[in-house]
Amino acid sequence: MFWSEKRQKLTIRSVYSAWYWLRKEHLVRYEFKLRGLIPALTVALPTTGFAAPAQPSRPSFGDILFRFSTHERLVRTLREGHLWFPAGATFLDDTLGKARADDELRKTQVLLGDRSRVTTQDGVDIPIVGDVTRTVEGPPYFLLSTSVDYHPYLFEAFSGSDACLIIHDPVTFAVRAGNRCRCRKEPLFIR
Repeated sequence: MFWSEKRQKLTIRSVYSAWYWLRKEHLVRYEFKLRGLIPALTVALPTTGFAAPAQPSRPSFGDILFRFSTHERLVRTLREGHLWFPAGATFLDDTLGKARADDELRKTQVLLGDRSRVTTQDGVDIPIVGDVTRTVEGPPYFLLSTSVDYHPYLFEAFSGSDACLIIHDPVTFAVRAGNRCRCRKEPLFIR
């Protein structure tokens, strides 16, 4: 997924670059070595041997979306326009599996302490020890989860999925989904 010709051409500073993730992997392995630990075995995903039915114009660009689900649900989506938008809190359940379980209500960002600055209201610098963790919490909402890349592994990662819906015009899709939504008071997001 992350090792493709398009991703190799991106700068190492881009999170969509193959080099960015190879560097991350190297640093994590090095940290394990320094601590005298042995990393758990991971499964490498094959990067060749499959042809994606469609590809974004740039890696993870989002001009094409992929919705992995059951054949029955996706056929109903195509024929009737029926979509399921679970509440963000639904994804706090670890039994959903690694690909689905996520804290959708809070987003956390870690900022490097040596590159951050914290001040009082009067502008006085507060010394930073370590890194700065910032968490933002929003109001409850409903969402439809999609992927910006296609890989056969995602059928397995989203257990129970046996079909993939390709959304070729995400903007029109989001507008139409939002207009059809007869839902609650909470906002609707497509990610």
